Amino acid sequence: MKSRVALAILFTCIILGAAAGLYMQSTSGAPTQSFTLTLTGEGYDKALDQHDVSITLTGTRAGKSAMVVNLRVKGGNVDVQDYGSFAVSSGCGALVQKCRHICMSIRMTGNYYGGHTVVWHLCGTTGTSSGNDVPVSFFTDKVIIPITGNPKLYDLSLEGTLTLN
Repeated sequence: MKSRVALAILFTCIILGAAAGLYMQSTSGAPTQSFTLTLTGEGYDKALDQHDVSITLTGTRAGKSAMVVNLRVKGGNVDVQDYGSFAVSSGCGALVQKCRHICMSIRMTGNYYGGHTVVWHLCGTTGTSSGNDVPVSFFTDKVIIPITGNPKLYDLSLEGTLTLN
């Protein structure tokens, strides 16, 4: 359990560093490039019923792909089988290709959730890149779906591709 807390703190520091880097680049006028992240996978509700999940995110990136790439989510969509589709309003993340790590935080506000915000924190690994495509896989223990009743998905695992445009 202590290792999970340490890992969560590490990824939080990486995300904060990514956000600071994006802020510095946005104020310095440095050019940024775009990215697209497409994921599919599944999670389980409290009754252990499986629900398919698909996520598509777009945004800007800054940094060198061999080092740390800061990712800033500009929008996207999360589809959860039996629960609906939710718009992603923002998010941030970091890709550390040399260490094969990636983490993302995405923010959603559900139409039927009273305007409350839900943030999904996703941590994962990367594979060997092929051109501009980087295979990624994410896992998280629990996420909240932004609808009335606060249903949760457990053991959410996702796989897909990060395309660095």
